[in-house]
Amino acid sequence: MKEIIKQDTEVRVLLVGGFGHAVCVFDEWLQEAAAVRLVGAVQTLPEESLDGFLAHPWCTQFKPSIYHDIEEALRLEQPDLVVVSTRPDLNSDLIELSLRAGSHVIVEKPIAVNASDLLRLQQVVKETGRWILPMLGLTDSLAFVAARELMQQGAIGEPLLVNVRKSYQWGKRAEWFKQPKTYGGIWGWVGISAFRIAEYVTGRHLIQILAAQESNGAHPEYAPGCPDALTGLFLLQGAVQMTASIDLLRPDGQPDWADDWIRVVGTQGSLEALPGHGTIRLIRPGQDEELRSVSTVAPLLYTPFLKAVTAGADFYDLTQQGFQLTDAALSASRASIEGHYGMEVDPGRWNFSNLHV
Repeated sequence: MKEIIKQDTEVRVLLVGGFGHAVCVFDEWLQEAAAVRLVGAVQTLPEESLDGFLAHPWCTQFKPSIYHDIEEALRLEQPDLVVVSTRPDLNSDLIELSLRAGSHVIVEKPIAVNASDLLRLQQVVKETGRWILPMLGLTDSLAFVAARELMQQGAIGEPLLVNVRKSYQWGKRAEWFKQPKTYGGIWGWVGISAFRIAEYVTGRHLIQILAAQESNGAHPEYAPGCPDALTGLFLLQGAVQMTASIDLLRPDGQPDWADDWIRVVGTQGSLEALPGHGTIRLIRPGQDEELRSVSTVAPLLYTPFLKAVTAGADFYDLTQQGFQLTDAALSASRASIEGHYGMEVDPGRWNFSNLHV
């Protein structure tokens, strides 16, 4: 499909849904005074109000039309960009409709809740030439940004072992969290961030699930759809071993207990990154242990994506990464539920070489 480049600089945005991390996108656009305009909003579920999102300071600048049918909204508003942030099982259909209408998409993770939908979306991207950016922005976690820079500089040599922790509050969970078909599981919603952190810092993708498990010890009324504790043993590219610990057990009302963390052991030392403390701990042979306060400037994520519309920019890498990370999370979920060991994962299958410039 021939790329149509928008001639003016203002990007027309359609919001779809009222759940998830769309506010992170709005925060960045507001901070950067991005040339975007909210032209419409679609309520995807009767019980999922748009009020929370529309009360965001970025949204209150506009008077968007309200819809209950995405196809009608796409036809009437002709948005350049669609922000999908709703119940996970709805993502794949909403993304396809948006791509086929000619819009690029920013979407809450995971992109899909099953392998067949993910394969379908891969084909749609190839057919339409439109990009998908999942809401996996960890670039505001400055310690991870600094850790990535140190790895790229070779500060601890080649990575050998990675440990990742990711923690959420339990909070208030809707009824659909109880159903695997509607929620898709914790690996897709939270665990995907563990793979994102590891990939972001080390540049290595998941290639094998050695073992994975999940349980619900504190919220059994939400089983089986919403486990509250998960662990896994994985292999990343280059035979790098990785462990992951995921939970939804952070006390409610406590915004951060500094438990999002990555540790990388390399051939020439180790580093630990703790965004909650804003620190990097660096240990290298023959040198004193260093505890560095982070001063790195985080790169933007959602604002540069606007160039997909205004300048026909190539977002091949981020789209492919979104598919790779979703596949990793879905595979880990399947391994946990079905008891698989040694499951192979091929990050190379999610390529869009026919579109890459």
